[in-house]
Amino acid sequence: MKIFIIAFACEPNRTSEPGVGWNVAREMASRHDVTVVTRANNRDVIESVGGIKNVKLIYFDLAGCFCKLKKRIPYGSQIYQELWNKVVARRFKKEIEASDIVHQLTFGAAFFTPWAARYAKKFVWGPLGGGDKPIPFSFMRRMDCISFVREFIYGFISRAACRGNLWSRRLRSKVDAIIFRTREFSKRMKCREGVDISIVGETAYTEPIVPREYDMSQRPLRVMIVGRLIPHKAADFALQAFVRFVAGGGDGELIVCGSGPLEAKMRRIAQKAKMDAKVRFLGQVEHGKVIAELRRSDVLLHLSFREGGSWSILEAMAHGLPVICQRASGMDDMVGDDCGEKIAVDTPDGMIADAAHCLMEYYGNRELIRCHGLAAQKRVDEVFRWKNIVDVIDGVYGRV
Repeated sequence: MKIFIIAFACEPNRTSEPGVGWNVAREMASRHDVTVVTRANNRDVIESVGGIKNVKLIYFDLAGCFCKLKKRIPYGSQIYQELWNKVVARRFKKEIEASDIVHQLTFGAAFFTPWAARYAKKFVWGPLGGGDKPIPFSFMRRMDCISFVREFIYGFISRAACRGNLWSRRLRSKVDAIIFRTREFSKRMKCREGVDISIVGETAYTEPIVPREYDMSQRPLRVMIVGRLIPHKAADFALQAFVRFVAGGGDGELIVCGSGPLEAKMRRIAQKAKMDAKVRFLGQVEHGKVIAELRRSDVLLHLSFREGGSWSILEAMAHGLPVICQRASGMDDMVGDDCGEKIAVDTPDGMIADAAHCLMEYYGNRELIRCHGLAAQKRVDEVFRWKNIVDVIDGVYGRV
């Protein structure tokens, strides 16, 4: 089939959205006649590796004034992308009409408009969503004013995006298939009857799985927090859970890899609890350092409220670490029930208590760490590979 992929982000050797655009296009090229339109901003890095074999690449950007504007106004990047998608649909109308399937691939947020659906024979949208439900109000009350306002706005936009605006609803009626990042978001999104619905993560592991030797001796539990220290990642609640675990008789060390506005607050929590010797803040460190710490650690503590696909979780699972996370959003889809502990609570105290309890279980049962860690590695190898993800997407192409 002739496939026309719209990939705002597309770069080699990258994770997140750029990696999605690159790897889906590369894998799909062995199965179909593929054309990809992406930003001209991506051209140099793509051509430095010789492009994508058997893929026709089209580079396009809006006028320079728009590129400058997107960095200077609130939500400038989102506004720029909406305009970019609209202009791409009109500028490449002939190519779109001549294709069997048009796939709007990267940065799939529900508040964007599937403009190219107007001209496509068959239109596929996604992976879409990932933000899922807003943070519960009981947690928002503990945020600073700026974070509270941001989350309030996010919640409003998230609810509105699921329904769509007037022009978006009309174009959504022309979409033949929607690929969702998470089951949770697929239940919230308003879709027309008959549209093909699929669920697929957009995170894949490219390295070989290395068998891990587990230390079964009774020693301090090594716990990791990896990621940006921002409110919706809930790293401050994760730290409080570790503090409660130690206060309850557990012995351990917490390694925090990442930086952000919550760092100062977390340092104060550690100092107040007299945990300076047990909590290490490494800041924003290079990837190799994170991997080295994962290989030495026992558990990943990741209490984020929302994730589409978490690279932190994926790498931890690939290195044989069980994951403690919320039973929500992308975490629930990524972490199998035998790959860690998933908690479902609506209050801060409940989350802290349950996470601390999970840490205590792992501290007292090294065999549980080994069993969950091996299951996590197996799940990564069997589910979170680009070939597996593209198999699902190609199945969608075949059905539509």
